[in-house]
Amino acid sequence: MPEQMETCLRVEGLGAGYGSLQVLWDFDLEIGAQESVVVLGPNGAGKSTLLRTLMGLLPARTGSISYFGRRIEGMRTSQRVRAGIAYMSEVGIFPELSVEENLLMGGYSLPRGRVRRRIEELCELFPEVARTRRGPAWKLSGGQRKMVGVAKALVAEPKLLVLDEPSAGLSPVYVNSVVEALARTMGQTGPALLVVEQNMKFLALAQRVYVIEGGRRRFRGTVDELQADDSLRRAYFGLQGA
Repeated sequence: MPEQMETCLRVEGLGAGYGSLQVLWDFDLEIGAQESVVVLGPNGAGKSTLLRTLMGLLPARTGSISYFGRRIEGMRTSQRVRAGIAYMSEVGIFPELSVEENLLMGGYSLPRGRVRRRIEELCELFPEVARTRRGPAWKLSGGQRKMVGVAKALVAEPKLLVLDEPSAGLSPVYVNSVVEALARTMGQTGPALLVVEQNMKFLALAQRVYVIEGGRRRFRGTVDELQADDSLRRAYFGLQGA
C-alpha cells in the first residue's frame, strides 16, 4: 500500500473457524482507501471464512480488525454495514424481489430521495441493470444477477466493497463484463475494493494481491511480483518457469 494512502482496513493476526475446526490462522491484510486488493486461493483455502469474519458473520477467535483506525471485531454485521462496508456474497440478491426492489434494499440506510438518485447513477454505470430494472430478479441469468448484486452493494455509497467470488457460476463473457463494471466503479471517488477469487481475470483490478492457502497467508505483493514467483506462477497462471 502506498505510504501516503490512508488505511481503510487493517487485519492483524486474525484467526477464525467453525466449532472445533480452525480454518483461518494468524492472517494479516491491509487495504488503503480507494485501493483494490484481490485475495486468491483454491477451494477450501479459507477465503469465504475470511470475509465472513470481516463482516461479523463469524466471530474472530484471535487478532484484530480495524476500519479507518477503529476496532470493529466486536461490532454486529449491521453496524459494519452502516459504517460503510458493503458485502456481496455468492448469492448476492433476493430472487423473490424485483431488480428495482433489490436496489432499494441496498440503499435502506440512505434518505429515499438520495437512493433514487443513486439508482439512476448506477443504471447509467451498469446498462445490464438498467435493461432488467423493471423485471423480477428470479428471471435473471447468473451474470445479470452478479451485475445487480454489485449495483445493490454500491447503492449505499460504501467506503469498502467486499465481494465473495463474483465469478462463481459465470460464463467467461460475463466474467469479463463484471470485471469491466467493477473497473468503472473504482478510482479516486470509488470505494476500496476487496475481492476473493480463483479467477485470474480479476487480477486486472488488483493493485495488490494476497494468496491464501490452508488458512494462512502465503503471499502479499503486486501482480508482477506474483508472476515472478515460479511456484505461484505455475499454480495460478499455469505457466512453466523459465
